[in-house]
Amino acid sequence: RPRYMTKALRYTAWPFLLMLCALASMPSHAETAMPFSKGLLWKVEGAPTTRPSYVFGTVHSDDPRVAQPPAPVSEALRGARVFIMEMLFDESNIAAMAQSMFASDGRSLKSRLTPAEYATAVRAFAQRGIPEQIVQNIAPWAAMATLSIPPSQGGVPLDLVLHSNAVAAGKPAQGIETAAEQLAMFTNMSESDQIALLKLTLQDLPRQTQIYDELFRLYTQRDLAGIMKFSERHGPKDPALMKRMMGSMIDMRNQRMVDRVQNELRNGGAFVAVGAMHLPGENGVLNLLKRRGYKVSAVY
Repeated sequence: RPRYMTKALRYTAWPFLLMLCALASMPSHAETAMPFSKGLLWKVEGAPTTRPSYVFGTVHSDDPRVAQPPAPVSEALRGARVFIMEMLFDESNIAAMAQSMFASDGRSLKSRLTPAEYATAVRAFAQRGIPEQIVQNIAPWAAMATLSIPPSQGGVPLDLVLHSNAVAAGKPAQGIETAAEQLAMFTNMSESDQIALLKLTLQDLPRQTQIYDELFRLYTQRDLAGIMKFSERHGPKDPALMKRMMGSMIDMRNQRMVDRVQNELRNGGAFVAVGAMHLPGENGVLNLLKRRGYKVSAVY
């Protein structure tokens, strides 16, 4: 089974899901100004070192519009001492994620969906090079995570481009989270939540190209507030479900990310690459760093 999923995991190991992660628990942007709402590359400065670090908001996609780092990002990475990303994409993490993507209760995906929904899922997986004999045993959360992202265009996602560039330059690379921690945000979901999100993903498939065109436009404009508003429009309509998602996929992980990069930030010269959705807002990575006494300023 894992050999069929390795190619798909190359693009879904860090679940993007921006259209799903709506901020239902926060006031509307019309009512409250969002901290750190514009910019993808941020300088982080603070004692005891005078050497700055950088935090960059990535998009987990190999689409040519977003898969190459802009010049200011490449320059910051060249001057960095250490590269840090959400999760190192090594063989052990690939294997752990591939194994976990299959249902452990013996129930098929077909039994969890209507015939029309299952047929839609099979067609969408076929476009991603994954046959039905694999699809029928996949867990609902894994189906949702895989189908939330358009089929690969054969390139390398931005995160992995940055990692490759750092390694080629002889910089040590670190992962913030383990595969088990990344998986937990999905595997800890109730079955009903997993299926609800999968059904929403299937409904959005006919509009997926349009959705991502809009998303990539906002990303290239470095409009974090716009991305948040976009996610509100395209996320689940159940407020309780959105709140649970925000807690597990964004807020809890933001705190963990900040906790775990502290030592490298104190030493200075760190380049931290995490999904753009983790940056803005009261509970975003940048504001959490500011609360800890760092000076955070936009570079790009």
